[in-house]
Amino acid sequence: MNRAAKRRPTTTPPARAETPTVQLEIAAMWLHEATMRLTELKHMDLSMDLTRVGHDCEAMARRV
Repeated sequence: MNRAAKRRPTTTPPARAETPTVQLEIAAMWLHEATMRLTELKHMDLSMDLTRVGHDCEAMARRV
């Protein structure tokens, strides 16, 4: 039997964590956490860069 015959069509939607919007929201959350820790360690330049990227992730999640 070939592979195509063995595949079953998926009728359920992807799990929530598999959607691009949720992935972006999770990334933004992790970036925010990293930003807070870097701020505590006095790495302000890197912290600001991560803040910007986190905001970009949030903006993209709203657009999706």
